[in-house]
Amino acid sequence: MSRHLVITADDLGRDEATDATISSLAADGLITATSLIVVSPRAASALGPIRDVGLAPGLHATLSSEQGIAPWRPLSAAPGLTTDQGHLSTDPHQAVAAATAQEVITELEAQLTWMHDHGARPRVLDSHAGTLYGIHGRSFLTAALGWCAAHALALRLPRDPGPFLAAEPHLAAAHRAAVELADQLAVPLPATIC
Repeated sequence: MSRHLVITADDLGRDEATDATISSLAADGLITATSLIVVSPRAASALGPIRDVGLAPGLHATLSSEQGIAPWRPLSAAPGLTTDQGHLSTDPHQAVAAATAQEVITELEAQLTWMHDHGARPRVLDSHAGTLYGIHGRSFLTAALGWCAAHALALRLPRDPGPFLAAEPHLAAAHRAAVELADQLAVPLPATIC
């Protein structure tokens, strides 16, 4: 088995400064991957320069907003994912607290459709904020892995939980089960993330 080093600049579409930095890194050949936040109003404008340098962004599974910038709205009608104002919560503990697995998958489907509609064909689903993993509460990994398998997407869940789950020992069994399921479903996972 061959191994590859992937250098990812996350959060394409987050804000103008992030987009400019990622575009510059991509143009200089200093990164090999990025993930696009398609619920951001900047997503379409951020996609162009990345595509121009031949980089195909992954899909950033965005189920929460970030603090310090205007909150994002989901692309699907998913009441379990939204605040009373219709935005994705900025609190990772609240982001998926009321969501069903079907709402999460429906939102992921809407985000993937957005990418396809904009001519992008991601090969990986990225969820480093932990909302799919269960780091902040409920896990949607089983549903997400099935969805990734159905769309032939890798999942950016490290096989080696190392620095990400070491502080969360109660997640160790869930992580092992998710890695086993990924292997059963032939969903590629990275060996580690550093």
